Amino acid sequence: MQTLAVEPEDNFMRYRRFLFSLVAPMLVLIMVVISSGAQASKFKVLHTFAGGNDGEAPTAPPTLDRAGNVYGTTAEAGNGTGCTNGCGTVFQLQPFGMQWRERILYSFSDPSGSPIYSNGPLVLDANGKLYGTSAQGGDLSCNCGFVYELVRSSTGWTENVIHTFLGSNAADGSNPYSGVVRDKAGNLYGTTNDGGNSGTQWGTVFELTPNADGTWTESIIYGFPTYTQGIFPYALTMDAKGNLYVTASQGGVYGNGTIIKLALSGGVWTETTLYAFTGGDNGSFPFTGAVPDVAGNLYGTTSSGGDDTVGNVFKLTPAKGYWNFSTVYNFTGGHDGGLPNSTLTMDQAGDLYGTTQAGGAYQYGTVYKLALSSGKWVETVLHSFTGGSDGAYPAGIVLDSSGNLFGTANSGGAHNFGTVFEITP
Repeated sequence: MQTLAVEPEDNFMRYRRFLFSLVAPMLVLIMVVISSGAQASKFKVLHTFAGGNDGEAPTAPPTLDRAGNVYGTTAEAGNGTGCTNGCGTVFQLQPFGMQWRERILYSFSDPSGSPIYSNGPLVLDANGKLYGTSAQGGDLSCNCGFVYELVRSSTGWTENVIHTFLGSNAADGSNPYSGVVRDKAGNLYGTTNDGGNSGTQWGTVFELTPNADGTWTESIIYGFPTYTQGIFPYALTMDAKGNLYVTASQGGVYGNGTIIKLALSGGVWTETTLYAFTGGDNGSFPFTGAVPDVAGNLYGTTSSGGDDTVGNVFKLTPAKGYWNFSTVYNFTGGHDGGLPNSTLTMDQAGDLYGTTQAGGAYQYGTVYKLALSSGKWVETVLHSFTGGSDGAYPAGIVLDSSGNLFGTANSGGAHNFGTVFEITP
């Protein structure tokens, strides 16, 4: 068994360096022009970030409410204090006729943290509260991240830190990069990329339960005990039954990452390893969530590997005693995109949508759609980013009930600080 060297460094920064280190050599070698098919879709920039109090550099997909408002985070700027380039913001975009109005709901301050290292979207509950994670900030002696709640009142929005992580040597772990998911009872679930009490310090899955007095209780429902179960979890999803699916970006039998399932039975969470990535054609280093469909299949992406080594979209199908792996689509790094970087979004027809951080007609990333046609998955590039006014390096998308896509781009735009965009069918 081949193992990978594990270093106690900032794993998210290592991941970003890893992705960008792939871009240059791969895209020089791979300039395959792919016919993506014609699809009538319209791209519109809803907001261009200006820096300063307005914020800059969104790093996570947006969140929608029932009224059609868009919520999201920026990694830098805002009017908070204590950070060199500003600690980031939480923003809202409201439709107003043919235009959109931006409101800054909250600006982070040091040590209240920053969403700069959170690649998960905000979670909105029925009462309008917002929940998110910061992989840094919190306890000044640790700077290991926290989970926060934003509550609206007549005087504005207030941040409540509902849990602070205590570090890589602590049982509850550190660095929650992936955001949180919320179940029907109001409990929050997420992952830390480091720490835990397994002795290996390779990450945890945690649950936060609300108490009657407004406080929250944290429980560790899984700590990665061995390398073969996977290490460095980055993403977590939940199905309709409350089962959790966790993506471990490395480790496993082949060292290329795993997908595990956590199921609650009799008050005990039980882990099952669904798949260990082999590398090569099957892909490696999955950083995004595995999305379940109504039949119980899972869909996800890998950031490397595949036929052209720039990632793929895969499907896991449950069988008797194992899960069958199949490739939905292999990216080439050309016009079709490369290095998929967002958890997939699925519509009612079962079509898949996502973003790539590289490739496209201008090499600044894409928004893509995958649809079954005569038993074969066909990709359509809905937008190739130019790096100009439309943005560059998209950070994920969400789908509304009318089939419109909303997303963020990390940079580009009129001020090169990123954009929020909409794609209509």
